[in-house]
Amino acid sequence: MRRSDVRFSSKALVAFASIALLAPLLTAPATLAAGESYVRVNQVGYLFDGPKTAMLMSSEAPVATTFQVVTDAGVTAFTGPLDAPQPEWSAAYSYVYELDFASLQVPGTYRVAVGDTTSSAFKIGGAELFAPLLTDSIAFYRAQRDGPDVDESLLDRKPSHLDDASASVYKSPIYSGGVLQGGLKKIGGPIDASGGWADAGDYGKFVMTTSYVQALLLIALRDGAGAAQSDLDAEARFGLEWLEKMWSHDDEVLYYQVGLAEGNDKIRGDHDFWRLPEDDDDLNVGPGDAAYFVKYRPVFRANAPGSKISPNLAGRMAAVFALCAQVYRTSDPAMAGECLEDAQTLFARAKTRNVGKLITIAPYSGYPETEWRDDLEFAATEIALAMEGQPSAEGYLDKALKWGHAYLDKESGDSLNVYDVGGVAHPELVAALTTFGRPASAAEPFLNELVGKLEASEKRAAKDPFALGTYYFGYDQVPRALGVAVEAMLYDSVTGTTRFEELAWDQIDWALGANPWGTSFVVGAGTTFPHCIHHQIANLNGALDGSGPLLRGATAPGPNLTSQFKGLGTSEEMRRCPVGGGDEFKQFSGRGIRYLDNVKSWPTVEPAIDYTITTTLVLDMLANDS
Repeated sequence: MRRSDVRFSSKALVAFASIALLAPLLTAPATLAAGESYVRVNQVGYLFDGPKTAMLMSSEAPVATTFQVVTDAGVTAFTGPLDAPQPEWSAAYSYVYELDFASLQVPGTYRVAVGDTTSSAFKIGGAELFAPLLTDSIAFYRAQRDGPDVDESLLDRKPSHLDDASASVYKSPIYSGGVLQGGLKKIGGPIDASGGWADAGDYGKFVMTTSYVQALLLIALRDGAGAAQSDLDAEARFGLEWLEKMWSHDDEVLYYQVGLAEGNDKIRGDHDFWRLPEDDDDLNVGPGDAAYFVKYRPVFRANAPGSKISPNLAGRMAAVFALCAQVYRTSDPAMAGECLEDAQTLFARAKTRNVGKLITIAPYSGYPETEWRDDLEFAATEIALAMEGQPSAEGYLDKALKWGHAYLDKESGDSLNVYDVGGVAHPELVAALTTFGRPASAAEPFLNELVGKLEASEKRAAKDPFALGTYYFGYDQVPRALGVAVEAMLYDSVTGTTRFEELAWDQIDWALGANPWGTSFVVGAGTTFPHCIHHQIANLNGALDGSGPLLRGATAPGPNLTSQFKGLGTSEEMRRCPVGGGDEFKQFSGRGIRYLDNVKSWPTVEPAIDYTITTTLVLDMLANDS
């Protein structure tokens, strides 16, 4: 398993109060033909001055020609037409209609009604709609903390993996088919690898994913404002503290992983047990015992002292430290200075010739990244911005252009995600070019590349009945969709336009409920959200019905190809979820795509730090929208 076992149970396919009760207040009542129908909405809400669409999906052609948006008091606030249908979603739900009510700009709580079919409630309002969810999103990272500094108010967390404070260093393990080959060879240590965030529903800690999260956290902290800033700052400092431990600037060694994810018949790994993280500290094991490396977790290094480093890791770490220098240059100049020095050293240590297979995690199949030029573009851009006013800053900007153009020659067209940071590196570079007074022509190739990606997403959205702008190709559907939203919002920000506003909102709406399953994919967001996430702490210490302690703010990967649900394993230690079994979302599968909210379904409901940070950045931009 790539993450850990988390399942989301969406309980809201429930119809709200019968529209029949509102019928006397509707200006043009309409009914549907016999058969099932649902109205899907963004369950969190819509900005009063932004795009607003809901989706009607029906098993039979509707008789209705209009839809209504109705207030809590039963008053019809808006009536609109049912335009031409969207492409078919499935044989069971052949008829899908987009319901546009963008012109309704009065704040309030509403439902969309088509005949006897009503949506869940949602709000129309200002940026404040998204502030609570942003707070939840940041709290997710606090709940993921490892080491001595945890928040016991979140899912009864306890200090964990305290032996990471004196961890031994081992040669990178060899895997075949995801199975550890042989044993581990100790090559150094001890080092302090304590702290950091657990990667997902399991307990490994990886520089690859943490540096991605940290970079976007720092951008949100740098560019945002308001009440969330103090929470962002606390998590940014926590993440930085761990990454600083992973980078030994004295001997120029980068450590890239803490913990053995996968073992073999003789050596157990993190994924072999379902337990609370503090249970690992209580193991009574010695060298040679199968679970030895579960308690005494190994650390793996990316390079020998002073040698070159895999460019994806060196570049992203350099970007993080350069962003640290920008964020803290006024409030903590000593820290900012150290961060800038580390950024420059890491950038210089990046291996850019005969690169070969990148270092990500062990085993590599867990995060099979192939692109690295985007990371160097990102790093050089942030170093230049951190050095603004210094003579050598221009040189780093030139290096950013060099690696940016190299990326343009190789890029895959992927949206922003842990494997490809071009979607944030390009807007940052465009902004830097403006800051340094470079001609507009220098920025054009990067803006054009973003436009090309976003227009391709628009074309995909036009062919999808629910306006999803990415392919249904497998894993990480939700973060990739929100990655499109981030790219669209950043493009509009740096160009001062609203060119891709509708595309961004289509992806946000889809992730928060306007999808075939009628569920938000963010825990605690909306009326229907994952209840049974594949996450050990949430499963063992949290509620299983959405009503009690939750891992609020956690983002699930979302729907997946039906072929990915074979052989999902369970553990005796898992609390069964859903308690009564079954799959309430099964009827809504279509186009070979399924969503399962079940604790064993890691392909659809295992949250992760890299999934959630995309949500955090989107929410931060929305919460700061003026």
